[in-house]
Amino acid sequence: MIRNMKKHSIILIFTLVIFVSSFQCNKCIDLPDQILDDSRQWLPLRGLNQLRFSNQFGIIDTFNLSVEDTFSISVACTGKAYKDEYINGRLLLDNSGSDFISFGLNQKNFFCINAVANLNNELNQCDILKKAGATSEIVNLLNYTIGGTIYSETILLKSNTNNSTIDSIFIAKNKGIARFKYNGLNYVIQ
Repeated sequence: MIRNMKKHSIILIFTLVIFVSSFQCNKCIDLPDQILDDSRQWLPLRGLNQLRFSNQFGIIDTFNLSVEDTFSISVACTGKAYKDEYINGRLLLDNSGSDFISFGLNQKNFFCINAVANLNNELNQCDILKKAGATSEIVNLLNYTIGGTIYSETILLKSNTNNSTIDSIFIAKNKGIARFKYNGLNYVIQ
């Protein structure tokens, strides 16, 4: 009987230790400023509100662009403020606003692209810089030519749905959105 009590006591103590340790708080520390590094070169769009593209027939279209390239002030659990830098934007492909390519980049190279047509999500990829070359939808291209310009680093994003209105987007380092296919037309940055 004493042996059984010891066994149950050990199990009870072990269970209590696990239970109590699962509620331990994370250590509260000051956070350094969260600044974009050279990943910023993938979206050099500060100050732009339009981008000009030509299609394969030589027709030039100007698409409206909204870019928020800024920082916010956040407060760590210690009460100390830190800077949180990011880039968010949207390239409008039609006048109604139902077709667009949105993008976001924040610290630690977390880069996302979302393409929407007729308010349907057609392409949505995040953590692009880390996944480039690791999946069939995110392809890393070196020294790739777009519209007569060679870009040392380019990432191709492919839609994984059939019959997409927006089925591919090329992002070039030091240029941003350099090419995309929309409504069967290939658009190249001017």
